Amino acid sequence: MDRENTTSFFKKPLVLYISIAAILALLVGAFIYFRGLPFGNLGDDYIAKVDDRTISANLYRHALLIAQERALAQYSNVSPEELWSYQQSDGALTFARALEEFELRKLIRTAVINNLFEENGLELTAAQNELREKNIAQRIEEFGGRDAADDLFKKYYISYEDFVGFYEDYDRYELLFLHYFGVDGVYPVSLEEIDRYYEDNHARIMSIYIPTVDADGNPLPDEEMVEAVNLSVQIQEEAIEDGTNFNDLVAQYNQDPNLPANGYIVSRDYTTIPDFATAAFSMAEGDVRTILTDHGYYIMKKLPVLDASVYTQVERQKALLSMKSQDFEDIVTKATEDSEIVRNEKLFEEIKVDEISYRQ
Repeated sequence: MDRENTTSFFKKPLVLYISIAAILALLVGAFIYFRGLPFGNLGDDYIAKVDDRTISANLYRHALLIAQERALAQYSNVSPEELWSYQQSDGALTFARALEEFELRKLIRTAVINNLFEENGLELTAAQNELREKNIAQRIEEFGGRDAADDLFKKYYISYEDFVGFYEDYDRYELLFLHYFGVDGVYPVSLEEIDRYYEDNHARIMSIYIPTVDADGNPLPDEEMVEAVNLSVQIQEEAIEDGTNFNDLVAQYNQDPNLPANGYIVSRDYTTIPDFATAAFSMAEGDVRTILTDHGYYIMKKLPVLDASVYTQVERQKALLSMKSQDFEDIVTKATEDSEIVRNEKLFEEIKVDEISYRQ
């Protein structure tokens, strides 16, 4: 066989194999596409990259689907067409486009936090891993088992690994936060500072509720209203007498079925009953005061908010998170500005919150 024929012999099969491979690739791609499965494993189905960390398009689809559900439920009195096209002002983004930008920024923020976690050489603790595994197992059981969970995950464009990743993301956030602002952190916060912050921003109130409205919210008849007024005055007088046990009065008179055993913890941003919060933060510890609200009288007694019965380590950690939340956001914002962020604008324009539907 001469050289020309030899070359031809190897060229023809090579072209044939390449052609067959291309056809198979197209068929596989079409199969994946029409089943609605992700292209992430093929290397280009990302919505954004933050430095070397890739955010899959399916995580973005998942976020939009959840956002879509919440928006439609929250604004159920508005037609979807009106909702998605709503603009605050001329030239502003529509509600749909603003929601897409917001969800993408959230995913980028999570990626930045994960990068910071690794850059600081942090590792999840054994306690975090154990608790996370327990919580995940419980949720999978609530879903009806692993098969049922996988079906649900697929519907929402995620995998089991993505689901586990959501828990890991929170654990990393928590540990990174403590890395900066824990007692031994980069910018340490003492327990005394945390407790003082909590005490300044929370009040603990034991209260006795005497209604002035009926079950439908209508004012009581005049005779019953007079009885409510007189009873409130009587309770107030009893409560301030020396030796009175306020809890005994609560057990005898209170008509609030939702009163916690150790009283209400009221924060400064409490808005459900504004007069209640106003009174709570103007009272001294041990004071008793009666206030009238739109639906009744409250005879209130202020109790120590740092009492161990209500102020647990969980509450202390929540206080720290609240206390230093803006400082932490400043760190994340700076890290975001310093990151190389590449958005997949083509996919971003294709995936729309007002058009996305559950994956079949």
